[in-house]
Amino acid sequence: MWLIRKFSFPKNSAQFLYSLLLIVLIPAILAFNTLTITTKVDRDMNAQIRSTAALVGNTISPSIDALIANPEKLESQLVSIVHNTQEEIKSISVLKIDGETGVFTTYATTDQSNAQNDESLITNQIAWGKDETYASQILSVTGEKLWTVVSPVKNLDGKKIALLNVKVSTKTAEALIARTIKDSLIIMVGTIFLVLLLLLNHIRFFETSVLFSRLKEVNKLKDVFISVASHELLSPMTAIKGYLELLKSSPLPQTKEIQENIKFLSENFDRLQQLVMDLLDVSRIENNKIIMNLQPINLEDLIKDSLTEFAILAKEKNLTLSYDLPLSQPIIMGDERRLRQVLTNIVSNAIKYTIRGGLSITHEFSPDKITTHFKDTGLGIAEGEVKNLFQKFYRVRTKDTETIPGTGLGLWLIKEFVDRMNGKIYVQSIEHSGTQVTVELPINKVKP
Repeated sequence: MWLIRKFSFPKNSAQFLYSLLLIVLIPAILAFNTLTITTKVDRDMNAQIRSTAALVGNTISPSIDALIANPEKLESQLVSIVHNTQEEIKSISVLKIDGETGVFTTYATTDQSNAQNDESLITNQIAWGKDETYASQILSVTGEKLWTVVSPVKNLDGKKIALLNVKVSTKTAEALIARTIKDSLIIMVGTIFLVLLLLLNHIRFFETSVLFSRLKEVNKLKDVFISVASHELLSPMTAIKGYLELLKSSPLPQTKEIQENIKFLSENFDRLQQLVMDLLDVSRIENNKIIMNLQPINLEDLIKDSLTEFAILAKEKNLTLSYDLPLSQPIIMGDERRLRQVLTNIVSNAIKYTIRGGLSITHEFSPDKITTHFKDTGLGIAEGEVKNLFQKFYRVRTKDTETIPGTGLGLWLIKEFVDRMNGKIYVQSIEHSGTQVTVELPINKVKP
């Protein structure tokens, strides 16, 4: 029941039926192959037995006239033949026919105990009458299976003068067939086991692929929801922003408590507005609808604007913001609006996660790019966390950062922006010592 519940979904699928077909078809093919091989081995062994009997006949035929006149010598030669075959041939008898009665009598044999039985075999008459070799399977007194091959013996003139009865053991053939069947069964069982493993793996893989497809659908629906929700939030947020501005500029007297409440509302509104704008940018990027307007930009001016924007916040935390001005203007190719977002995010994070010290910004120039280093003396990041920083919605969770607000979208967004400006961004950090964010942007050799 557990297996039925576990595999209830794949059971109704074409993939499951295909796997089930494999698990039935492959062992069936192996079984058919085993049967075919066994049949061929049996056929070949029968042919070999007949050939053995024929070989005995060919051995004695050239001298049959002389041997017929000397029964002791003939019997001695038959014993020698049996001995040389290492018990593959159990016995050999030479029978003569009475021309008047048509009855066969044993003339020479290696097994006197069965001479009378050999004389009464119906196959004697058939082989003699049709002048051809005839074989039949019998059981010996000990229960061993034997092939009795009866064939006429002719002299050099082609005249039939005796009948040869050769009993050949099937022990070797049966052992070979049994070994073939055993080996085939072992291979078949092993194959069935492997097919079962492949089937289980295929079902897991199929379930994973189905889950992946569903996740893609859910992710698509999520993107649609984020896009719609973000756009729908813009209208009421605009109204809220208007009322907050009215409260700030109201000519009516305001107590300190009211002023603090207005400031609290304004700060939380700014956070909400930033979240909505980030979500909109995420939606545009994932739907490939974001447009980058690349043009020559003076990076120095944008950095100065960002430092001015956060100067008050840095002063409140007693942090220093330093910018090592370059000797020549750093003119790069980029999208001004998106580049401002990049700089705002980097400077904001530096201030947000720095308790003492500050942020320093420097440039490195090369023929085809400008590299900008943003180095802070903040909390730093553990080595294992750095590689995950640019993942969507990822945030470093530590005791020091749990009270610091954030969505985990900022770094993902600025990496997307930098990549679309043909640049690179990477982070180096030492926990409790600080972080350095490095941004590389292509240089514009012609000044704007």
